[in-house]
Order: sequence, then structure tokens, then C-alpha cells
Amino acid sequence: MLKINPAVAAIEEETAFTVLDRANALKAKGLPVINLGIGQPDFKPPKHILEAAEKAVRDGPHGYSSPQGLPILRDAVAQYVGNRFKVPVTGDEVVIVPGGKVTFYFACQIFGGPGAEILYPDPGFPPYRDAARSSGATPGCAAPPRPRRRPRCTGRSPPGPHR
Repeated sequence: MLKINPAVAAIEEETAFTVLDRANALKAKGLPVINLGIGQPDFKPPKHILEAAEKAVRDGPHGYSSPQGLPILRDAVAQYVGNRFKVPVTGDEVVIVPGGKVTFYFACQIFGGPGAEILYPDPGFPPYRDAARSSGATPGCAAPPRPRRRPRCTGRSPPGPHR
């Protein structure tokens, strides 16, 4: 029998994918579904995006690229960040990653371990806590501050000029 690392086996399923599976099963039965669970568009990509993807498949490049990302993309990101934030950045200082969750997981594995505390955002993706925990670190929730007073709906317009 295949033995899985207990730290990995303890990672909880992300419920958004449970909702996605259920929505897809209902759609397959022909039922009308509006899925608000996964956060992906419910429309086809625009024509120019499909054409660019087709061109890339046809013309390349194909195969593996640098683990840090394509140099032309890294340079473009560096230029964008430098211009937007008025800081010097070079392509050698940029790493292109496949997404936020995997990047957070890798950061936890690199910087975690016994005695470390890793803060994760909440609200955020449920796997963040498990990524910190699986590294051996203590996960800590970094929730945004709550307002001091809750707004009340009275049905009346607020005082002052209305636009």
C-alpha cells in the first residue's frame, strides 16, 4: 500500500473545488447552475485571446523554460514594476511562478520548520493554514482589523449633500 506523508495527508480539501464538482455534476444533468464557488469566468475567452493561444501553440516556443520564468517576461515585469513603483528592478530579480497558492506553499517549506510562525491571510484560501502547518511551523491567522462600530442600515439617506 502506498504510504503518504502524514503532513501532506492532513491538508484539507479546498471547499471551492467541492462546490465546483457539485455544480458540474448538476450541469451535466441539464440543470441551470450559476456557480459562485470557484471564482472563474463563466464565459469563453475573447477571440483575440484564443487567436494568441492558437498562434503560441502553432509557432512556439515549445518545451521547458528556465525555472525562474522566460527572460523576456521577467524583463517586462521588472520594467513594469520599476515604472509603476519608481524602484530599480532588473529581470534577474524577478521570478515567475504558477500561482499564489503554490508560491505560498513553497515559501512555507523554505522558511517554516519547528519554532517558526507563518502568518497567512484570512479571509484567504483554506490551504494556506495547512501549508504553514505542513512545514512544521505554527500557523497564525492575520485577519484584517474589524471596524470599531458596525454600520447600521436605517433606510434613511445620510445627512449632507447628495450626489
